[in-house]
Amino acid sequence: METADACSTTKTRPKICVTVCRDEVEDVWRCRVASASAGAKITIHRDNFRDPLLHPPTTEEEAIDAVNAMNGYQARGKVGTWHTPAASLAHEEHHRRKFEEAFKFYWKELNIQEELESKTIPCLGMNMDNAIHFMEQFALGFESDLSDQVENCIKRFPDETNTRPYCAGQKSLNEVTLQIIAQAKTNGWSRVPDQVTEPGAIEPPCFKPPVNEG
Repeated sequence: METADACSTTKTRPKICVTVCRDEVEDVWRCRVASASAGAKITIHRDNFRDPLLHPPTTEEEAIDAVNAMNGYQARGKVGTWHTPAASLAHEEHHRRKFEEAFKFYWKELNIQEELESKTIPCLGMNMDNAIHFMEQFALGFESDLSDQVENCIKRFPDETNTRPYCAGQKSLNEVTLQIIAQAKTNGWSRVPDQVTEPGAIEPPCFKPPVNEG
């Protein structure tokens, strides 16, 4: 899709599905976690750049511009005049993995499953459907807590020049840059730079929360 919008990775709200089982000894309904899901959604746009895979350089000047633009992505901290959707995806996939790891961490850190499954309701005057509805309302609070913890954690991760998401995008761009350099050599374009930017640290995508400022 041709648009000037920036690519993005946005959190999807956690969903905890619960049910109940009857403890006949203690005559209570016990909450049980049936499933839990959370993550992030990646949106990739084709910004105002030229994709060298779809429209390769046709002159030496264009090749010089393409190599310089793509080599500068990591240090510039934004898309240049030459770029690829694959590099944007590599950048955003790095963000998605941060969300995934943060959700996993806080699910355990908050003892969500243990807390939910410790909840009971007396069976007297409470049928199964009503008990499930009660537990679902109880689970909503944990969904909000988990969502808030992850949101606050993700905000602390750096996303500027030379940080890991840009390094991930740079690594992807380098593959295309090398193709342009090879094309330039074949065409005898001697003024085209023949080096690629060495990506900085990429892994791991997520530090163990909580993330300190800086």
